[in-house]
Amino acid sequence: MSERRLTAYADVLTALGAMQLILGRWADDMEGLRSYSDEAKVAFNDEYRSARQRIEQTVAVAELILPPESATLLNELRQSLEGDDGSDPFEAINVKYGVLDDAFGALIAQGRSQLS
Repeated sequence: MSERRLTAYADVLTALGAMQLILGRWADDMEGLRSYSDEAKVAFNDEYRSARQRIEQTVAVAELILPPESATLLNELRQSLEGDDGSDPFEAINVKYGVLDDAFGALIAQGRSQLS
């Protein structure tokens, strides 16, 4: 069971990291710090969507093999990423980045606790 838990934690942490990377690139583009081609922007959108799908898949598995606090955290993360309140796009990116960062840290701590 611990090997399956490790795989679940690794999958979701990899997805969270990918999403943070893309959000950072979007923020850099909005601020004018970097400029990306249209093809790169399409690729970023695809990567972000793929990472979101991996989180969705992990949430289903989390209910079965991860401790309740990890499953709850992933469900809350999924819900917080779904909404877009129509605020300033740059602010929305920053909020999502913070949510992902918080979840990343919490899942690292929970994973270490569960797998040690």
